[in-house]
Amino acid sequence: MAYVWTVKSSMNQAVNRNFGFGLAGAAVSCGGYNGGYKDITEEFNGVSWSSGNAISGIRGFGAACGTSSAGLIFGGWDGIRVNITEEYNGTNWSVEDTINITIHQLSGCGQQTSALHIGGWGAGSVFDSCETYNGAVWANAPSINNDFYIGAAAGAQNGHYFGGQDYNGGVPFYLTTGEDFNGAAWFANPGLNTVRAYLAGIGSATRAESLAVGGNDAGQKYTNTEQWNGTSWSNVNGLNVATAQITGVGILTSGLVFGGQTDAGPTAATEEWDDLSYFSKIYDIPICANIAKIYGVIISNIDKVNGVVKETCP
Repeated sequence: MAYVWTVKSSMNQAVNRNFGFGLAGAAVSCGGYNGGYKDITEEFNGVSWSSGNAISGIRGFGAACGTSSAGLIFGGWDGIRVNITEEYNGTNWSVEDTINITIHQLSGCGQQTSALHIGGWGAGSVFDSCETYNGAVWANAPSINNDFYIGAAAGAQNGHYFGGQDYNGGVPFYLTTGEDFNGAAWFANPGLNTVRAYLAGIGSATRAESLAVGGNDAGQKYTNTEQWNGTSWSNVNGLNVATAQITGVGILTSGLVFGGQTDAGPTAATEEWDDLSYFSKIYDIPICANIAKIYGVIISNIDKVNGVVKETCP
C-alpha cells in the first residue's frame, strides 16, 4: 500500500497547541493558541470544518483522546497550569473530575471512559507520573521510567509514548527511547529514527500500530512521518509542510493532522493519511488534478454520478 498525506480543507482558525480527538472522517479540535489561548471548538466531517460549542475556558498544551461523540481533554495551560478535565458528547462539554496534579505539555491516549495521562511539566519540573481515567475519576498509575514532556502518545489505555524531552540540570534533552504500558508496568522500546518533540501521535486501537508525525528539534521543524509496528519504527511518506506543535487523530491506516506551528506561524492546515495504491472516492475536479499529479497519470474515467464528479485513480 502507498500511503501519503493529502491536503484537506483548513480549519476556520489557525492555532497551535490545540487539543484533538476523533477519527479522520469525524474529528474535533478545541482550544489552542494564536496570539492568546482560545476556547474554540471546531468539528471536521471528513470534508470541512464547522464551529462547535466552546470549552469551559481558554486553554491549550494539554492532552486529549476519544471519539468525536465521546471525547476527553485534560490538563493544559491558560496562563497557569491546570488540572481540568472535560468530556464532550458530540455537542456539549461538561467539566468532570480533575487530574491529581496541575500539569501541561503532557500526553494522553485511550478513550473517554478508559484514558491514560503520561508525564508533562508541572511545578517547575518534568514529571514521570501517570494516571488512568475510568469515565468518572482519575487514579494514580505506575510511573514511566523517564521524565517526559512535549512528546506524543498513541494506543488504548495500555498505550505507549515516543519522542519528547526530559530535563536535567536545567538543560532539556531529546529522548532516544520510548516506553510501552501493559496495564501494570512500563517497559522501554526503541526510539524514533529522528528524535524530536512537539510531534503528533496517531493510533487509537493498539500500541502496536501507530504513527509519529511532524515535530521539531532545536534546529528545525520536520515533515517526517514514522510508522511503529510494535517492534521498530520505519520512515514513511512525510507531511506536505514541516509542522511542530501539531495535533493528530485517527488510526494507523486513516489518520488526520491539523493545526500546529510552521515556519510562517500558527496554521489552520489539515492533512489526511490516505492509502493511494488504489484510490476511488467522490471528489471535485481540483482535488482530482492533485491526485493525478501524485500518480503522474492522466485520469480518464471521470463520470457524473448523482450530479457529482466520481473519479477513480489507478
